[in-house]
Amino acid sequence: GGAAANGLPASTLNMYSNYSALPAPSLVPGSTMPISIGIGTCGGNYSNWTNVFIDYNRNGSFESIERAYTSSSSTSGAHTESGNISIPANAAPGGTLMRVMVVEFGSATDAATGTYTWGETEDYAVNVTVPTPCSGRSVPERRVLAV
Repeated sequence: GGAAANGLPASTLNMYSNYSALPAPSLVPGSTMPISIGIGTCGGNYSNWTNVFIDYNRNGSFESIERAYTSSSSTSGAHTESGNISIPANAAPGGTLMRVMVVEFGSATDAATGTYTWGETEDYAVNVTVPTPCSGRSVPERRVLAV
């Protein structure tokens, strides 16, 4: 599994990093998960844009509908991107990839693949889990009202 098995290159300094061997966080379909990304600089403070894609259908490519997060605006300099990602209820269960892209002078319409002059692309493994159904039966709560 991971990026290498999907034909992606190994890490390339300052352009692409393959972190798919790190422990994979679990994503639950139908849930909302917080995301926080530290953005650094390389000797200057330039306008940049962050996009996150997750291969929810596990077909080995990132479609535009699989954009899980995008910056709310272009930001210059080091900062932290934070927000939430909504995991679709129909996300295919199992291991898949999440791609984080920070591109100088980028935009919300940047594709998950392609070339750019300045920026970084990082791939991470994530695991879409099937929610565990409740076991047993539900018991109504009893409340006593004070009069």
